[in-house]
Amino acid sequence: MADLSTCLIEYAIKYLHFNPKDQNKTSGILSSLIGSSVSFDAVPETPIPFINVFKDLIKRESPIQFERTVDHIFALLTPSQPNVNQTFWSLYDKSPQTATSFLYTLGHLNHYIQSDKIRLNRHYHSHDLIVTINLSKEEKDHRRVLADMKQSASVYPMCPLCYENVGYPGIGEQPPRETLRVAHMTLDGDPWFMQFSPYPYFEEHAIFIDRIHRPMNVDVKALRQLVDIVDLFPHYFVGCNAAMPITGGSILSHAHFQGGKNVGFPLLKAPFEQAFSMPDYPDVIAETVDWPTFVVRLTSVDRDQLVNASMTILKTWKSFESKDINLIPETDGVPHHGMAAIIHKPDDRYVMHLVLRSNLTNHDYPEGVFHAHPKHHHIKKEGVGLIEALGMFILPGRLASVMDTFVKMGNHQDFIVLKEEHPIHEDWFNRFKTITTYDPTTLHQLFLTELEHVCQDILHHISVFKNDTSGVRAKQQFLSLISGGQHV
Repeated sequence: MADLSTCLIEYAIKYLHFNPKDQNKTSGILSSLIGSSVSFDAVPETPIPFINVFKDLIKRESPIQFERTVDHIFALLTPSQPNVNQTFWSLYDKSPQTATSFLYTLGHLNHYIQSDKIRLNRHYHSHDLIVTINLSKEEKDHRRVLADMKQSASVYPMCPLCYENVGYPGIGEQPPRETLRVAHMTLDGDPWFMQFSPYPYFEEHAIFIDRIHRPMNVDVKALRQLVDIVDLFPHYFVGCNAAMPITGGSILSHAHFQGGKNVGFPLLKAPFEQAFSMPDYPDVIAETVDWPTFVVRLTSVDRDQLVNASMTILKTWKSFESKDINLIPETDGVPHHGMAAIIHKPDDRYVMHLVLRSNLTNHDYPEGVFHAHPKHHHIKKEGVGLIEALGMFILPGRLASVMDTFVKMGNHQDFIVLKEEHPIHEDWFNRFKTITTYDPTTLHQLFLTELEHVCQDILHHISVFKNDTSGVRAKQQFLSLISGGQHV
């Protein structure tokens, strides 16, 4: 049996690469923070048992102050940033998978990755989509995104992605980042770094970030950097949002990409819809994808042709106009057309998915013509970004209690009461098929099915080319332009 401070040291030596030479100094600091009144029979395998004990031991004036103290405790036990970076690249020589697994595991074990919170999230897989109910983070609509873009440069660090967050304890309501460790790298000649999300949506949910605080932009350099990443980490996919409000991406003020392990994202498995030629790029296979949102898939072993073909599509899209289906490239000099790019590298082939986006607004759709329409804002009002485009929907935690109540219904009267208690969902509930069996399994499946229908509909909403007569005609016009006038 060991007291709390001793157990923490033993945990750090066993799991966090802690240097035993620092044991005496660190033990004294820990004792001053948490005392030694609690004992453990064995060293835990995760930080969660320690967190549970801290809840009783640490004076909590506010939740953020508690988080800051806990983060500081685990930071004392975590190797320095230079040490972690050196270890990462030493392990990379064995394999890229070994290196990324090391950094991801370290993040879980030093409580930078909020395992106790993300385990509350709910994940549901269907044939067509992955649906998650996110109970670990609050909703953030595009108005918050715009406000963050205008944040004063006097704030330190300037945004949550800045390199200055590494090891920074934070002040006020800033989340603590003393335990944050990253891997340095060079992408297309520029210094970048990689970290993992503290609230991952999928396995090894990584964020690749420019060392310089500059706005997001999708251009030839960004596309080359995406290719660099999958060359460095062939077991990953990586993508960038369209770098415009409304079209996804919660932090547009700092250039970054998201990636990680391919967990079976539906878009990446979707069949092709229509092949077309791009004569200037003979080593690129070009096709549209059978997917609710308009997506172009490019496949090649030639990275330069792949990037140049992608840029041809982006440049053509930025000036493409079809007013009868609300495709207007700019208003008073403000551009509306952008592109999300997602790449992975199966079997040494580059596969790029290009999702064309528009952030046009009008009187009928003030939050975005090609955004989730108002009738679905009770389900999702946040920006629909590259993760949703991949077929993984991140839905707000407020849906969890609604789902739980729905599943527990015993009769039609319970359904009436549920609709009265949640009027925001009443129209949606009224579209449900008639409920004939009130058992939990049937109701659970019905709720998920109707939830997936909404998500599918949102993917149709963000598509710039709909499957009606006007949309198909405009799509063929666009494909003709990017194929150099060739018949498609």
